[in-house]
Amino acid sequence: MLSGARDAKVSDASVADAAVTISADVADKIAANISKNDPDPAGLRRLGSFSVAALLVSGHYGMGFLLGTAESSATWGMAGSVYPMALAVGTILLLPVAQIYWHDVAQIWTLLGRRYGKFVQQLSSIMSWLSFAGVMGAQVAAGAAIVSALGLPRFWATAALTVVLGVLSVLPLHRLSWVVRGLLLVSLVALVTALVQLGGVTAYVSAPVAFSQTLTTSVPWGQALGIFLTALITVPIDMKAQQFVVQGRSPGAVSWGCAIAAVIVLALAFVPSAAVVAAQQSGILPEGIAAREIIPYVLGWLGGGIDKPLGILLVGTLLMPALGAGSAVLRVQTQLTMDSLPKALVGEGLRQVVSREIIRVFNAGLALILAFKGGSIIGLMVAFYAVYGAAVLWPFLAYISDRLTWTKFSPLAVQLSAGMSAAVAITVLVVTQLDPAIALGHSTELTVLVFGTGFGLVALLAGQAIALWLPTTRQAQT
Repeated sequence: MLSGARDAKVSDASVADAAVTISADVADKIAANISKNDPDPAGLRRLGSFSVAALLVSGHYGMGFLLGTAESSATWGMAGSVYPMALAVGTILLLPVAQIYWHDVAQIWTLLGRRYGKFVQQLSSIMSWLSFAGVMGAQVAAGAAIVSALGLPRFWATAALTVVLGVLSVLPLHRLSWVVRGLLLVSLVALVTALVQLGGVTAYVSAPVAFSQTLTTSVPWGQALGIFLTALITVPIDMKAQQFVVQGRSPGAVSWGCAIAAVIVLALAFVPSAAVVAAQQSGILPEGIAAREIIPYVLGWLGGGIDKPLGILLVGTLLMPALGAGSAVLRVQTQLTMDSLPKALVGEGLRQVVSREIIRVFNAGLALILAFKGGSIIGLMVAFYAVYGAAVLWPFLAYISDRLTWTKFSPLAVQLSAGMSAAVAITVLVVTQLDPAIALGHSTELTVLVFGTGFGLVALLAGQAIALWLPTTRQAQT
C-alpha cells in the first residue's frame, strides 16, 4: 500500500497547498497499491497532519458530495447536508481507529484475512467491490447531470459519459491529477463566489441552526437515519481513509490530520446546500430544472449563462474532475475485481489483458444500469455502502476487540457473521429495490443495515458459543 508513495512523491508542500483535492488522485493511489499486501513503510511515512487532512478530505469531496448534497437540498433545504455532516462525524470516529491502521498498515481485508481466514478476506474484498459499484453509478449520474446542464439529453449524456469513462480508465490520468485537483478547487471558489452574489452568505452562516430545524421537519426519519448511519459506519472502515492515515509520519500527525479533516468537511458540508437555497430564493433557476443540475447551472449563471464561453468554462471545471474521478474509480474497481478472482480464471499474458478489459466493460455497464435506474445520487451511493458496512462491521469490530485484547472472537464466529451479514444485506438490497414500500422508514440503506448487522450479530454470538462449548471444532487457519 505504501509503496505507491515512493512514486507519488507526496509531501506537505505538495498536498497542503489546497484544502481540497480530487477523488481521482485518491483512487489512483488505491489502484496502484491495491494488491500489495506486504508494504514496507520504512522511509515512506512522511506526511504531516495537514497533508493527511487534505488527503482525507479528498476522499470525501467529489461529485457525489457536491451534486448529491445539492440534489437533496433542492427538496430538503439545509437538511440536505445530512450526508456530508455524517462524513464529518465519521472522520472524528476514524481518529481512534486510525491509530490501529497506522500500526498494522495493511488493507482491511488483509487484516481480517490474516486473523480470521481467507474466506473473510475474500468476502470483504467482494463487498468492497460492490460498494465501488454504487460509487461508480453515482459518478456516472453526477457527470451526466453536468453534461445535461450544457444541453445534451440526459439519456445520451449518461451513455456517452460511461463510454468516455471506460476509455479514460485505461489512460494514466493520475499524471494530470494536479490539473484535475486545481479545477475542482476553481469550481469551489466559483461556487462560493456565486453564493456571495446570490446573497447566500447569511444562509451559510445560519446553516447549522437551519439544518437542525429542517432535519426533523423536511426529511423522512428513515431516510435521514439511514443516510447518517451508513456514512458514519463507512468512514472508519473505508479503504480511502486507511490508504492515507498509514502514510502519516507519526500517530500524532494522523490524529491531528483526522481532526482537521473533520473540521474542513464540516465547513464544506453546507456550501452546496446554501448555494441551492440561495439560487431558489433568488429566482434564477429555470422552471423544471433537475435538482442535480442546479450547481452546474449556478456556475454557468456566474459566467453569464451556460451558452456563454465563461459559463461553459466554469461548468467545465466540474466536468473534468468528474471524468477524472469516475475513470479512476472504474480503474480501482477493475483492479479490485482482478485481484479478487482466482488466478486460473483471470489467466496470464494476453488472456489476462483480455480478462481485464472484459471486467472493465462489465463494471462500466453495471454503472450505466445503476445510473439509469433513477433515484438520488446519495441514495445510490449509500445503498451499496450499507451492504459493505453491514458485511464488514462485525468482523472489523471483532478485529479491534482482539487487537486491543478485550475479547478474542474465534475465526468460526467471525466467518459465520461475515457470511450471514453479507447474504442478508444483499438479499434485503435486492428485495427493497423490487418493492421499495417494504423498506423501514422508506429507506433501503436503513433496512439493509438493520437486518444485515442484526443477523450478523446473532451469527457472531452463535459462532462464539459453538467455539467455546465445542473446543474440538476445527477453526479456520490463516
